Amino acid sequence: MSTLDEKLKEYQSKKKKTSRNGSVLLIIGLIVFASLFLYNIYTKKEKQEVVDQTSAYIIIEKEAQIARDSIEYIEKKKIEDSVNQIVKEVQAKVNTLNNSPNLNGNTKEKIELIQVQLNTIKSISNRVIVRYYKRRADGNRVEQAIKSIESPNFHLDLHDVVNDDGKRKTNALYYGKNVNINDVKLLVKRLKDNNINIEYLKIFPNSRSKNNQDALELGHEKPTSVADTNNEFYVRIYGYNTNEKIKYAFKDKLEAKGYGVDIYPDWQEKKSFFSNTSTVLYYDSSNKEQALAIAKLLTRIEISMSKTKIPIYDVKLGAGYGVGKEEKKELFIIHYKGQK
Repeated sequence: MSTLDEKLKEYQSKKKKTSRNGSVLLIIGLIVFASLFLYNIYTKKEKQEVVDQTSAYIIIEKEAQIARDSIEYIEKKKIEDSVNQIVKEVQAKVNTLNNSPNLNGNTKEKIELIQVQLNTIKSISNRVIVRYYKRRADGNRVEQAIKSIESPNFHLDLHDVVNDDGKRKTNALYYGKNVNINDVKLLVKRLKDNNINIEYLKIFPNSRSKNNQDALELGHEKPTSVADTNNEFYVRIYGYNTNEKIKYAFKDKLEAKGYGVDIYPDWQEKKSFFSNTSTVLYYDSSNKEQALAIAKLLTRIEISMSKTKIPIYDVKLGAGYGVGKEEKKELFIIHYKGQK
């Protein structure tokens, strides 16, 4: 009987140990599960916070840039208006003095000097930028046409034409929405007088690009120009550690193909949302082929201008943080990561 009791006690002892071990394993399992569950929640929250911070930063950056552009434009207009008003007032006084009787020679000489200075100020304040993609077939005709115009003061901003074969003359003129249409007509007439016929006269279709609003641009268009299909798009170029010459070559070549382009100042340090390699971002799936064409163009430009390793441009569908619904159909953003 004692042997039976001993075996029973031994069985019960083993059962308790097994039960206790099972409970311990169950508790450990629950703790591990809870830890993983909480870690997963924390990680998701942390990732979401990073996304939210990135999104917020891009929105703030965009709004800040819009504010800076607006302030710059307002200040520019204030200065222009102030200068014009002062010039008008001084000119009126000079006219009154010129009509005064009994002016001696010394006074007349001083008035003439003031008039010369007034004319200089008028010339500077009345300056209109003309971006000119100079072609060999034009000779010096465009320069001669510009020199023949005293007012407004057209200022030529010369650009090279890639692969100019010398067979095609300038035949297109774009103008910004802030340019006086009478100035445009005058330029077209003087160009025609110098055997440069403008066959394509168009307002810049891309008013989003601030570089186009107050300028004119002379170039060449084919009857079925690629520029006609690109002028509905615009490009923003952001950079980090960039080569300035290459960056502005991007701008020139893209504008020559009809895109509206804005360049933003380089960041001093790489932002968390900035791509690890140079990237062309598009925001509408239908624009992927367009983005690939832009990436191919940028690659060619950088290879021709850089002595470093061959660049690799990625093409991605952007998340769209801070990009408006309508903008997505026409916007490309370039993350240009330099190699210097």
